[in-house]
Amino acid sequence: MDRDREFSKLVAIELAAEGRRINIKQKEIAAAAGISEQQFSYYVAGTRGSMTVATLLKAAEHLGIDPDVIVERAYEKLGPRIVS
Repeated sequence: MDRDREFSKLVAIELAAEGRRINIKQKEIAAAAGISEQQFSYYVAGTRGSMTVATLLKAAEHLGIDPDVIVERAYEKLGPRIVS
């Protein structure tokens, strides 16, 4: 998996985790973000496409969390880029 898609996956995982923390289901997060529940599941699994910034912003707003927090959490998990 390329680094961009991995980062998108980690962002989706963080959004889903925040939803669980405040008892909001993935289906509701997806609807608020304007995507299908299935597409959100693809993002979480990292199997199809990459989440857009607009989707991230809408989902984070619905969850009541600053999107920067979600991005920072995901970036920490992504780890350093190894250049050879």
